[in-house]
Amino acid sequence: MRKNNEKTQALIDSEFNGTIGIIGPTEGEDMKKVLVRNIDGVQNTLDQLDANEALTIVGALIEAAGETHMTYVEGAVFKRTDNETFPICIITDIDKAVTAAERADAIILTLAEPSYCETEGNIDDLTIDDSQIQLANAMIETGQPVILVLAQGRPCTISCFVDGVDAVVIAGLPGMEGGRAISDILYGDVNPSAKLPYSYPIAPNALTPYDRKHIEADTYNPQWEFGHGLSYTTFEYSDLRLNRYTLSPDESMEVSVQVTNTGNRKIKEVVHLSTSYL
Repeated sequence: MRKNNEKTQALIDSEFNGTIGIIGPTEGEDMKKVLVRNIDGVQNTLDQLDANEALTIVGALIEAAGETHMTYVEGAVFKRTDNETFPICIITDIDKAVTAAERADAIILTLAEPSYCETEGNIDDLTIDDSQIQLANAMIETGQPVILVLAQGRPCTISCFVDGVDAVVIAGLPGMEGGRAISDILYGDVNPSAKLPYSYPIAPNALTPYDRKHIEADTYNPQWEFGHGLSYTTFEYSDLRLNRYTLSPDESMEVSVQVTNTGNRKIKEVVHLSTSYL
């Protein structure tokens, strides 16, 4: 989880009794493939999967809360044109999506990229496509709380609208259980603990890495820094200890730190330790 304006509160509280508008192009056949990519990037055959095991994001949210509390409108859809091998996003019923969002008490905005492999996925710009930007801005303009879920294999830049959403969950290519995993995090049944393994760029050419040179310090301005990740609780680090303060090439060093959960939820915490040459 990269952003949460409610700090340590679950994105959808267990006592929430309102309606949720789920908006976004995540239910088509091309998007189902996002949930069934294996670790090697090879697409499993949809026909070989049990539909009950490969729930989409919408399907998992409905499974968790029931259809009476959910309204789904895609607003946009991924389609393949005659001249394109890679599906492109096309606005379909944005007015219907806005109406559904205005009637809801909260919006889950699911934006994404279709599954791709090798040259099919080549792009010239990391910015998320114009149709999804238009859809995102339309949801923000409703004034309702917007929870953004990104299902994508690379960090598409979203700086042009991200300040207007209340929370961001980066799902990546989440696999067959991805729909349920996202639902569990949104409802607070699972406390998010992941950390970014890269710097999420704020712009297509913002490529200065986290392990930058000293002279590049002023050029490091990512959307979210390497190692960033939020949860529904708080931590306190204390009592950092090293068993030695100088180190020769054939020696090792032991580092310890006390990590205290100062919140009221159980959680796993990833402790980062970085080293560098001086």
